[in-house]
Amino acid sequence: CVPMSAQSTPLCRNRSPDRQPSVYTRVSSYISWIETETGESFAPETCASRYIQMREADESMVTNRVGYHVFIEPEKSYMDIEIMAKHRVYLGYNRGSNRIQWNCGGVLINEDYVLTVAHCDKFVFNSTPTHVKVGDLDIHKDQPGAQIIRIAQFIKHPNYREGYLENDIALVKLATDVRFGPEAIPACIVDNGLTMPMYEMAGLGPYNLNNFLRDNEPISNNNTLVLTRMRVDPTACKGINSPNVMCGQNSKFLVPQTCRVEHGGPLERETWHYDRYYTYVFGLTAAGQDCGFGKEAYFVRTSAHIKWIESIVLGKGQNQVQGRRVQRQIVFPSDDDDYGPTYAYNTIGMPCTTPQNVADPVVCCGRSPNEEKYSMKKCVSYWKQYKRHEEEEYESIPSEGRPVQDKEYPHVALIGTQQYGRYVWSCTGALISDRYVLTSAECVKSGTHNTVRLGAVRQDKGTQDIGIERVIAYPNYNVARSTGNLALVRLSAKAVFSDRVLPACIWPNHSTVPLKMYTLGVDNDQVMVRPRMARYNQDCRKFFKMTNLVDEEQFCAENYYFTDNSCQDRSGDPLEGIILTGSIKISIIVGTSSYNVGCPGKSDTATVYARLSAYKSWIFSVVEA
Repeated sequence: CVPMSAQSTPLCRNRSPDRQPSVYTRVSSYISWIETETGESFAPETCASRYIQMREADESMVTNRVGYHVFIEPEKSYMDIEIMAKHRVYLGYNRGSNRIQWNCGGVLINEDYVLTVAHCDKFVFNSTPTHVKVGDLDIHKDQPGAQIIRIAQFIKHPNYREGYLENDIALVKLATDVRFGPEAIPACIVDNGLTMPMYEMAGLGPYNLNNFLRDNEPISNNNTLVLTRMRVDPTACKGINSPNVMCGQNSKFLVPQTCRVEHGGPLERETWHYDRYYTYVFGLTAAGQDCGFGKEAYFVRTSAHIKWIESIVLGKGQNQVQGRRVQRQIVFPSDDDDYGPTYAYNTIGMPCTTPQNVADPVVCCGRSPNEEKYSMKKCVSYWKQYKRHEEEEYESIPSEGRPVQDKEYPHVALIGTQQYGRYVWSCTGALISDRYVLTSAECVKSGTHNTVRLGAVRQDKGTQDIGIERVIAYPNYNVARSTGNLALVRLSAKAVFSDRVLPACIWPNHSTVPLKMYTLGVDNDQVMVRPRMARYNQDCRKFFKMTNLVDEEQFCAENYYFTDNSCQDRSGDPLEGIILTGSIKISIIVGTSSYNVGCPGKSDTATVYARLSAYKSWIFSVVEA
């Protein structure tokens, strides 16, 4: 590429064999002249904020387009301003004259300890932080509700080396306790190797580039520095290979100066436990540019240092401040409905009950995901944790059914036999815990089944194949009346939960069943979902001659799609309803198929199902043992 003149700075296309390259003027060479002539600044952040409210919204926020009108949901923005302090704190540096400059971030983990990165010591002004601000995210001035607490001790990890990330972690001991409340709640710390497909991290940037602005908003020129949060996806770290460090990155790119990482801030994710969301901290921000957009950000993995954290916070080590009082710790509640007035504060990660005679609130964290005992009450937790996408509404499923979609029904389990390298899947069931699949006793009575396939939408492809350890049939199974036609299949290894493999919940109400329900089974090697309409048992006795129905243990549903060659519902197929919590639809198993009446060959057919609510005590006693 040859310049057109000595003064120009051309930018050329790649030369091709059949034509001359095109020549372009490089605009960046003339920025100063353009700014002089227009009187406008074209610094990236200034240019981006100009007319920002008129720019097109990110596609992830768009819910509908009608002509030139675009309907959006600001809550779906890829990044947004953090408005609740909760566990997020700022570390401050004394500048004299009663002035504190807030700079590094940190995480409140109990009443008198904050977790941060070690390099926040001497991070600015070559000085050690002197104060912590809790309950206030304003980095410029202190709001009325802020708790400004003096730092008693800044404790760096003993193996920390300046300039290295592996042990870049520190505990900040506070001189006085934090007052817990809506704006000051400790975070939970991941104490094992749990990972997530997506996290959230924090950064600092100008208000107008980190907040969705509506048309004609006068605040588009507001460039006040604010704390913002954004999603980040886990990625392999480049240039460093250490189990103590994890990385995250976004595929999108940012306008320069939009966001800078908050050193010491949390890499976190909210997960549902029992009846609410808990914030779990997976790492602390140590390094990175543009908040992980376009290039990875680096985080110190908290689980790699959990023993060191416990040794100090729980008073087991040599570094704790002398004379520390006995106090409540970050604790993990059990799933029991009845909380007693007892204490059980032994270690981070152990179960606890909430004392009823303590005035100050106790903030507990969910149990460790690696706990040995499974609780059936956790099924909703797992669905909320992995945030299952909404499936189609009942009315949109045709009467003949349709193939299930990937991730749509992640509790479906295929039960079969492996012989000579080939699988034969003869039964369907529902995963109800990490070790148990529920199906019918009739289906597995042969005792030849040895494999369960999970995460499948077709018989020939699943995400997890697990052996069968044993089959436990309901002890009072009556073959003649088909009552108690249930079996629990215990897996030889724990299922790994994900958005493709999740346990279903069990319908608890014994007096009613949902009006609209679905059945899940296999047809021509494809997992199918079909709508079913519940019928009163007396109607089934009248119209389908079901004289043996036992109301307490069975119910019926109509299959109103005519089939002349087969019965669609196989023994063991799960029948389910839907519960809606927020925007998440969760499958809840109401019954399992026992037998069909009227098929093949008749236009009116029905299926009898085992009423799971009648067997709930037995199911729970086995699964939770």
